[in-house]
Amino acid sequence: MKNHRVITTIIGLLLLSTVVLSLVSPAQAFEFEGGDKVVIAAGEVIKDDLYVGANFIEVKGIIKGDLIAFGTTILIAPEGVIEGDLMGAGQSVVISGKVMDDVRIAGAVLTLNEDGLIVDDLVAVGYSLETKPGSNIGGDLLFMGAQAQLAGGVEGNVEVNAGGVELNGSIGGDVKTDVGSPGDVAPVTPFQFMPNLPPLPSVPGGLTFGSDTQIGGDLTYTSPQKADVPSWAVDGDIEYEETVLPVQAPEDREPEPTTGEKVWKSFLGQLRRLISLLLVGLLIVWLFPNCIEQTVARLQAKPWQSLGWGALVYFGFYFLIIVLAIIVIILTILFGLMTLGALAWLIFGIGFVSILNLVLAFFIATAFITKIVVSYLVGRLILERFKSDGSLSMYWSFILGVVIFIILTAIPYIGWLFNLLVIIFGLGALFLLIKDKVTRQEMLPAEKTVKPE
Repeated sequence: MKNHRVITTIIGLLLLSTVVLSLVSPAQAFEFEGGDKVVIAAGEVIKDDLYVGANFIEVKGIIKGDLIAFGTTILIAPEGVIEGDLMGAGQSVVISGKVMDDVRIAGAVLTLNEDGLIVDDLVAVGYSLETKPGSNIGGDLLFMGAQAQLAGGVEGNVEVNAGGVELNGSIGGDVKTDVGSPGDVAPVTPFQFMPNLPPLPSVPGGLTFGSDTQIGGDLTYTSPQKADVPSWAVDGDIEYEETVLPVQAPEDREPEPTTGEKVWKSFLGQLRRLISLLLVGLLIVWLFPNCIEQTVARLQAKPWQSLGWGALVYFGFYFLIIVLAIIVIILTILFGLMTLGALAWLIFGIGFVSILNLVLAFFIATAFITKIVVSYLVGRLILERFKSDGSLSMYWSFILGVVIFIILTAIPYIGWLFNLLVIIFGLGALFLLIKDKVTRQEMLPAEKTVKPE
């Protein structure tokens, strides 16, 4: 269920960005602004549509047309007014002012603050959506993501697909939602420690209700378990449909394996992991010994920096890919509007080929290289206790480390944690290596030079 919702969210973000951009009609006049920081100051009036691409975007003035914004942080201040549509994507999108038409947004943290007003519909895809008390949506609300806390007013219908949905506001129309169960909500969110993000609401899994909930229409929800719906919260009908996973007919089921068969199957699985990691690892150690040594040197010299950067890369990679895909789409459309069709398709092709290469590189790094680097370091540290004359074999250090890695990650219940830590530490060390290469810093020497034998 969790993986399904993550995949659904990613696909939804890409679909939403495509739909949003396809709805942008060629305007007779528009303005474009970019840079690290773009602020539409209080009292400033933009008479046309505004296209913005920047790290930080804030609107305190008035935009007479549409705002199409892509950045890390997008803020519509309390005094800000957008008389057209708001269409954008960012790490966080916070609306405290007024949008006089539709809002279509995508991002990690989406917030409609107190007194925030959306005159028409809100269509959103992201990790978290929060509408605070005092906010209002004049049309319908459609959201797909991990969690939603709806405490503001919605005059139209609400449709939400999320692991956890908390209703605590006034909804004039019908509510239709597909939610998970309490077990679908992770104890730690992937965006919890990312900088410059607004606070995330804590939303329990499944469907829950606050004391201020008032649904004027019907409530239809799908969930693995029935919710406790207060009788006063819904004026219309309540319809519940249980989420049922397909179950094989008894005659089609395979007989339950015995304990011995389970142990043997588990052993074969771990043996395949060991062989594949050894084959790939020995090849990489043979071809790129210096790169392995340099990465290990960074991990050994800066373990906590490796942990921090590794966590940021690991949890932020998929969000980065989504943002890059959206940027490629908007650039393609912008060049198309300028009647530069050939250049637009060239950007589209190069952009998405580059994104696919990034995904492939990330897969290789997490599946093999990070484990090779950490395994080699662990094996070397152990062998150094028995052989201090500097004649350690790089191959034997790696083989010993891989065997230890396979054993630790095969431990029930906690093996996944060892695997995750290895990936994060390894990613951080790789990031530091690439960072030093790009900034032309001096290579950190390994404590001992180990040559393959």
